[in-house]
Amino acid sequence: MSLLKCFGYKHSSQEKEIRSLDLTSSDLNEVPMFIITHERTLEFLSLASNHIQDLPLPLFHCQNLNTLILSDNELYLLPSAIIDVLPTEILHCSRLNFANFNHCNLRFLPIILKNLEHLVTLKVEHNNLEYLHESISGLVNLEELFLTNNKLKYLPVSIGLLRKLIILHLDENMISELPPEIGSCISLKVLTLRSNRLFCIPDEIGHLLKLSVLSLTDNSLRYLPLSILKLRNLTALWLSHNQGKPLISLQHSFDPQLSKRILTCYLLPQQKNCRRSEKTRNEYVDSKISERRRSFIKFEIDPETVSGNKLTRIPTPHPKKLKELASITRSSEKRNYVNPFQIANYEYEYKNEQKFQRHDYHSSSDSGFSVQKLKLDDDVT
Repeated sequence: MSLLKCFGYKHSSQEKEIRSLDLTSSDLNEVPMFIITHERTLEFLSLASNHIQDLPLPLFHCQNLNTLILSDNELYLLPSAIIDVLPTEILHCSRLNFANFNHCNLRFLPIILKNLEHLVTLKVEHNNLEYLHESISGLVNLEELFLTNNKLKYLPVSIGLLRKLIILHLDENMISELPPEIGSCISLKVLTLRSNRLFCIPDEIGHLLKLSVLSLTDNSLRYLPLSILKLRNLTALWLSHNQGKPLISLQHSFDPQLSKRILTCYLLPQQKNCRRSEKTRNEYVDSKISERRRSFIKFEIDPETVSGNKLTRIPTPHPKKLKELASITRSSEKRNYVNPFQIANYEYEYKNEQKFQRHDYHSSSDSGFSVQKLKLDDDVT
């Protein structure tokens, strides 16, 4: 009962209808059962950033629930409580239109997920998904599918049945090729495939007439299909991280191996991924930190000031003495550098000095009198 009071729950005939409940970062190990008491009114539920490992079956009896957020938990399956549920029971949650399962360590999605016909947004990023089941085609109203940072190696053929799909994020996976059925996703506007293993793009990509953003950076593409020229609404075609403009000019070419015309540019063929892995990058940062920690200050010790194993104290020099030492140090640094203008000045002064000495011992020229004559005149006066 204390847990219920902690969340503000009271047994009262006049209790208010709860439509939204946010339990993010509440240090929960399991789903509080008091949530089930609001199954008829609850529409929004966030259980993100907790330690939940399993979801109870009654949670999916919330008839009006349309947003369920379970990101950043410890779910390894999605979830074991509903894998054995009959499709007729999962239909109690048929109004769900937004589901977030990011950072849940999921290995696969259950087949019965196809019964969520009203689902519009599905986020399963930063998990361990190795494949998508063909039943994904049951999400006929799905518009946004986020599968970034998983272990997907291919896409099911049934992906082409998602005719309302607008955004598809498949970054940082292990996909080597796309199924030709991807061209049936006629509503697709954003398709991102950054950091995969793609070596070619199917010609059916040209059927995506609404496509505006296509990201193919960090792959192994050798060329692009000629059908890309049909994408009149394309505003960004990313092939490299260092690409200066979202759209670059493409040139026609002929591939004798494929016996067909292709498109190429100065960014193709793409270079293999040379970036560090996350583990290697972390080890590199740790090594730099450890180097900083091992750094120390070393003082120069005059052997004359050390008597045995003891150090003798030397009085701190006067500031004037420090200035003198500094000037000596600066002058010693300049010894190896000779200014050519200074050399010319020395030569000029030396010549004048020699000329002046000659005037002391000889008679004056047209330019003036000698110093010796001037001295005699002074004595006479």
